[in-house]
Amino acid sequence: MALRLRVLGRKIRENLAVFVVAFFLGIAFGLLILCSPETPKVKEEKPTDIRVTSVPVPEELVSTQVTEVMEITQEPTEPTEKKTEKPTRKIEPYPPLLKKKGFTITPQDCPEDLFLLIIVVTSSRNFQARKAIRKSWGEDNSKKNETSNESFRVVYVVGSDDDHDRLVKRESKRYKDILRGGFKDFYLKNEGHSVKVLFGLKWATTACKAKFVLKATDESFVNTDELISFLRKKNEDANEGLYLGFCHGHDVGGAKVVRNEKSPWYISEEEWPENRLPPYASGMGITISYDVVEKIVDLSVKEKLIHIDDVYLGIMANKLSLQCMDESNKFDTSYTTMLTECEDMNFCVLGGVPPRDMYYLTQNVKNLKDIC
Repeated sequence: MALRLRVLGRKIRENLAVFVVAFFLGIAFGLLILCSPETPKVKEEKPTDIRVTSVPVPEELVSTQVTEVMEITQEPTEPTEKKTEKPTRKIEPYPPLLKKKGFTITPQDCPEDLFLLIIVVTSSRNFQARKAIRKSWGEDNSKKNETSNESFRVVYVVGSDDDHDRLVKRESKRYKDILRGGFKDFYLKNEGHSVKVLFGLKWATTACKAKFVLKATDESFVNTDELISFLRKKNEDANEGLYLGFCHGHDVGGAKVVRNEKSPWYISEEEWPENRLPPYASGMGITISYDVVEKIVDLSVKEKLIHIDDVYLGIMANKLSLQCMDESNKFDTSYTTMLTECEDMNFCVLGGVPPRDMYYLTQNVKNLKDIC
């Protein structure tokens, strides 16, 4: 019994010694933590603002390249003060655009005795529409008419587009009928058409001084023989001051301005503050004499550019004191006939024609010539 008590007492002393050592070690460790210096906090730095400054585009590159960052509607000019106004649909005058450097692709020059130049406003990507015209009513491009001994020339005006520029260049080499400008192409209805029209007219004054110019679209069907015959009769009376087509608002003191922002024909008050527009010829077929072409080009450097091309030309004609000669019996905007009756031969231009129908209409015209 005494032996057991001695063993038990020894174990108690050993455990007590371990407890005492652990207790003092714990106290020492706690004091060490309390007395240690604080860890310095790392100051969080805010990310530095990175500002991107614009880099001037070399002038020699403007005619061959269009970037997505900058919509090139003019060639680079001297630096101007930074504008703070909100962007609007208003397009300013284009004097730099009308310089020769604005042409990045040009067609063949026209013969000196050319009677009719047809400027087709189109978009870079509308290859099928241009193909349809070349294979239909535009097939006799630059050929002398057997009856009138007059010729016409078709030129397609496009802007630049990174996705299609290479194909357009190949198209130009093959057909030599593309006029491309150093400005970004537009694909919304009516957007940029005034730029292209003005661009085509400027080229006409430098390389294609035809007696008459027809402004058309890639949805216009042109009965070239009838149009030439019609213009020859007009030429006998007067070959200057001619501005004609399907005239809007000629009988009611002008066309009403569209203020609905959702409409393709919307015109802001900033562009045109009045409620009515001067009478104007529909854009699917506007015929003007060469003297009017020159006057419009000269006037364009002073006047602001309204984005709807036919309205713009109507305003320019009005400023030149020219009246819109209504020939709605020969210019059909709504494409209401397939040219199957002899009386249909009187039409000069049909609007809104899809590419597939260009072939049918051309064949119908040929058939009518044989039977009428």
